[in-house]
Amino acid sequence: MITAPLSRRLVLLAALATLATLAMGLSGCDRGTRPPQAIKGASLNASFPASAEGFTVVFTQEKTGFVQATLKQNGINVATLAIADLIDNAEATAKFASSTERIAGHPYAPNGSKGSTLLVADRYQVQVRSLADTFDEAARRSWLTKFQLDTLAALSTR
Repeated sequence: MITAPLSRRLVLLAALATLATLAMGLSGCDRGTRPPQAIKGASLNASFPASAEGFTVVFTQEKTGFVQATLKQNGINVATLAIADLIDNAEATAKFASSTERIAGHPYAPNGSKGSTLLVADRYQVQVRSLADTFDEAARRSWLTKFQLDTLAALSTR
């Protein structure tokens, strides 16, 4: 049988252990700040190009940090358009470090034989990937400039 004084000591020890655990968990964090998080996909939609000139933009996927659309011409899928938030993907942003070419002021990098990408505000990867052989590199580059790149860059300051 546990006596009252011993019972109180056990409760006090348990409370102290809990406080110590909480304190250790917070010791590595800056109080009042949170690590940056990927932006909601819905916030990226406004930066996509509008349907125009016989092309239709159809959104196909949206999740935190990523949005993708299919670009159709006369009902045929000719390319995919995507924006990815690279906030926690230093490896993906590093591929732009050696980029000597810029489109609309942003570092450009080819992505395989069918992809073209820009890095916007050192955070967002904008990609156009050909699905049809007729949608060549010149078309991909042109569509990269149709994104609302200034709108996208402004998101990184929020």
